[in-house]
Amino acid sequence: EEMSDLVTSDLELFYPRNTFEISYTALCFLAPERVKFKYRLVGLDREWIDAGTRRTAYYTNVPPGSYTFEVIAANNDG
Repeated sequence: EEMSDLVTSDLELFYPRNTFEISYTALCFLAPERVKFKYRLVGLDREWIDAGTRRTAYYTNVPPGSYTFEVIAANNDG
């Protein structure tokens, strides 16, 4: 799977912090309000979560471990 615009950053949360949110976005100059997103926290989510046009992922009660957050965006063309 190729990701041309991959951005990575490490974040370490310490106990008892197991609730957090992640904000994300994508560039689209023609109709930014129409960009749709899917995301997942690899190691926790079994499937992609369809966020529609929402630009924030919310997580609660996340067990200790290492995870990777991934997000994909689609414009009007898919």
